[in-house]
Amino acid sequence: MEAGLLLSNMCPIPGVVVAWPDETSVYDYKTGSSMATPLVAAAVGLAALNFPDEPLDQRVKRILSAIDPLESLRERVATAGRLNLAKIVDTDYNGLPDWWEQFYFKCVGISPEVDPDQDGATNLAEWVAGTNPTNKHSRFQIGYMIEGATNLTLTWPTAPRRAYQILVNTNYPTSGFSQVGSNIVGSGNVNLSIHQNKPVVLYQVKIVPEFEP
Repeated sequence: MEAGLLLSNMCPIPGVVVAWPDETSVYDYKTGSSMATPLVAAAVGLAALNFPDEPLDQRVKRILSAIDPLESLRERVATAGRLNLAKIVDTDYNGLPDWWEQFYFKCVGISPEVDPDQDGATNLAEWVAGTNPTNKHSRFQIGYMIEGATNLTLTWPTAPRRAYQILVNTNYPTSGFSQVGSNIVGSGNVNLSIHQNKPVVLYQVKIVPEFEP
């Protein structure tokens, strides 16, 4: 499930992750050389989805370079390894999809920890938030307004293919945070009014994949 969410979130267009809770009727697990054709076809489709302008030979090279070598497969398959779909999208394994790096920086290998636009958010944080890492005015920032003794309004910018959870803690530090309400799907700016009657309340806004329940 986690691997599926990771791959779907790296794609430039919305995807669907299937999680089947009934273990008695799940998809059959298949293994062996007969699975090579459908798996390779899926890898080619994933590469084409993320890098539509690449020629076919470059697409093949991208897939082959993402192979994880396995000693157990040395005498069984030509590549002596297994497909790594995540590495097809993120060849340098820095947590930033290659297409995202190329779109904003025209190259890959960008450090996820640096903050080139000096807005207080690292490249990784900008990717997660869906903001522009080269524009200091584009960042995930929460604003608030207190009205009276019990009303609070939270404001923050949202991005496509992102969803947001409101977490609250009314008994810090003896208790943890819990979610209030359902996920809010990104569609622009959000103004959320909250009624609370506790003297001290802590709030968090958590960014999650759009398709996570």
